[in-house]
Amino acid sequence: MVISTKSHEEYNVGWISALPKELAVAISMLDEEHSALSNSANDSNCYTLGSIGPHNVTMTCLPKDWIGTVQAAKAAAQMLRTFPCIKVVLMVGIGAGIPPHVSLGDVVISTEWTQWDFGKIKDGVFEYVDKRCYPSTGLLSSISRFEAEHIGHPEKVMQYLKKLKDRFPTLASPHGALESLRVHYGLIASGNKVIKDANQRDSICRDLKNKVLCIEMEAAGLIDFPAVIIRGICDYADSNKNDEWHEYAAIVAAAFAKQLLEYIPPSKLENERTGKDVYNKS
Repeated sequence: MVISTKSHEEYNVGWISALPKELAVAISMLDEEHSALSNSANDSNCYTLGSIGPHNVTMTCLPKDWIGTVQAAKAAAQMLRTFPCIKVVLMVGIGAGIPPHVSLGDVVISTEWTQWDFGKIKDGVFEYVDKRCYPSTGLLSSISRFEAEHIGHPEKVMQYLKKLKDRFPTLASPHGALESLRVHYGLIASGNKVIKDANQRDSICRDLKNKVLCIEMEAAGLIDFPAVIIRGICDYADSNKNDEWHEYAAIVAAAFAKQLLEYIPPSKLENERTGKDVYNKS
């Protein structure tokens, strides 16, 4: 990689990973690596800097064993203080898919997300309060273009993934060779609990009118930020949850995040604004 130096103001994309294995894969997606820069005051994040396509990207990982919506919000807020010109934050990694429509090894890209454990207790019963978050219309437009391109030319992403096989011997799925990937676009449910119970998973889906594609633990922390959530599916949030699909799911999620960035022109991000008044329609 070529090492170069940029200023804090030249970075327009943030990339957050929850786990070190996710960050390791993310770093490998960089086309070029940049020299480190100093952090602003009270920023405890550690950054890896580089470029992907036309974008300068700053990457960080949540603190070891400190995951969840609060840590994601803190990491994003600190990132935007140090890199004030970031226009979109990508949350990329693994998540749980909702069967039967989403399968192990698939990828889910958010067009909306919500906190499934946000609500109130009434007469001893939890009542979910729907509070949705959305990417901006500009980002949604780029996601639509990316979806159309993948429908018409799915081989492009597959060719890219096959190039990664030398770097990641585990890219072959646990059940065989690299297969044709399915990508889903829609609702991601986020909360502060690890779900390993099919009944609890199904209850969350019912509260959200059975529109959930993926359950994870960080997206709800990005309510105040322009964001896109990208998850590789590694389990079904049931009692069979294990680590078998973790590496494969992390790799395909990062690969799709890299590909998506190539469909977002810098000019599209120049008009992005931060703030939940723009990104939260509730």
